[in-house]
Parts: sequence; structure tokens; C-alpha cells
Amino acid sequence: MEDTHIATTIPSAPDHSLFAVFDGHGGDASAKFAKEHFVDVLSQSAEWLTYLATRSPTHLTDALTNCFIRIDADMRNDPTILESGSTAVVVIVTPTLIVCANAGDSRAVMSQFAMRHPIALSHDHKPDNPDETARIEANGGHVRYGRVNGNLAVSRALGDFDLKPMVSCSPDFEIHMRNLDLDEMLIVACDGLWDVFSNEEAINDVRDIFAEGESDVTLVAEEMLDQSLMKGSKDNVTAIVVKLSSIVSVGGGGGGGGVAARRQLREQE
Repeated sequence: MEDTHIATTIPSAPDHSLFAVFDGHGGDASAKFAKEHFVDVLSQSAEWLTYLATRSPTHLTDALTNCFIRIDADMRNDPTILESGSTAVVVIVTPTLIVCANAGDSRAVMSQFAMRHPIALSHDHKPDNPDETARIEANGGHVRYGRVNGNLAVSRALGDFDLKPMVSCSPDFEIHMRNLDLDEMLIVACDGLWDVFSNEEAINDVRDIFAEGESDVTLVAEEMLDQSLMKGSKDNVTAIVVKLSSIVSVGGGGGGGGVAARRQLREQE
């Protein structure tokens, strides 16, 4: 298992929650390093202190960008990292904002009540995306078989120092203004889930689980992992499910037995 994750409040800002998935490759050292250090590096930075003073979205993205760069630089000095790397998708939920920073092909998606289509909070960084190909080539690399220099299937990640600067640690951002009446849920997961679920399918499946009576988001996330494996995912699968509202998701929330009932039914089949 090369994935790690974070689900926590930020000590210096207790009204801010941070959810992150780090999907390692070439070993788990980079993903473990990111999990261990991310919150501390973020919250001790000058950019974070500036954000706390201003609560400006721009200062928050500055703090997150600095954190990605600092984590990447610190990894270079850690002999345990070697040639490993890790994608990183990080979502910070504040009282007014949902901000996603992403480097790689892990993904975050959210939904709102009464809206059929989910809201993508990140976009996968694949080497054959035109903008990513141009950046890779401008840094002296090439894309072959959909991989950076024929090797790595993501174009942004922490670590992967043998492929720097073609593989960038710089994140892209999506910023969503919170609507406490409409915001429903958030899913943060690695590509082992997204290989077999579209954004819409994942949101709808989680809605179904809630509608069947489940209230424990940990069990909801576990069920999504089980569903990913049953749908044929061949990769590690890590997922975080966050309810953004206390209102039960569209479709109900009464009556059923939730995840326990699903598991019992599968045992009987």
C-alpha cells in the first residue's frame, strides 16, 4: 500500500479542515513523508501566517504552493526517498471557501443538493495533456507512450527527482465559494478509485449509500473502496468522504441498513 491520507483540523485555524490523499509510486517513502510533514510545513510558513491575518484566497493558495515546494525540497534531502514520488491532492475547507491544490492524478470532487452534475475540484495531470506536454518539452523532456520520458504516467508529483524539472511539484488550484444551503459532499481519492468511477458515478454511489441509511462516513468510504475493487480496479485505493451539510443527501436517508446491509447481502450471494 503506497497511499497515505490526512483528515484533520489545522491547529492554528480550528475552523479549517484539511483533507489530503498522497498516492505514492516507486515505493511509499514520498507519500509517508508528505503525510507526516504537510500540516506542520503549511502552518509554520510565513505565507500561512499572512493568510491567517487576511483570510484572502490568494494568500491561501500562496501558502499551499509554498508548502508543496517546501515539502518537495525537503524530500530531496531525505535519503529514504530515493527515486520514489507521490501525487498530492489537498482540500482545505474554511467557513467561506473550499480550496483544492492538486499535483498529479489523484482527484477531488464535490456535489451540491439538487444538482445532477458534480463540481470538479481538480483536473488530472497527465503527460499527454497538451499543456503538460508543452511544459515537459520546454524543460528538456519528452512524452512517449503517455509517460514522461517514457517512464512516469503523471506529469506532476512530489519527489521523482530523477525526472525533475519535467515532473513539476507545483499544484493547480480550484476555489469554490461555500454555500451552506447547497454544498452536499466532498470525495477525495486516488486514481485507484477514479480508474473505475467517473466523478458523477462516484457522487451518485455515495448518495445511494447515504439514502440507504448509512450515517458513518468512514463506512461510506470503505464501501466505495469495496465497490472500486468489485468494478475491477487493479491499483491501491484510498478515499475520503466528507459531508458538507448535516442535511441527509438527496434520496432519503431513512429505512435502510446502510453499509452493513450491503455487506450482509453480498455474503448471502
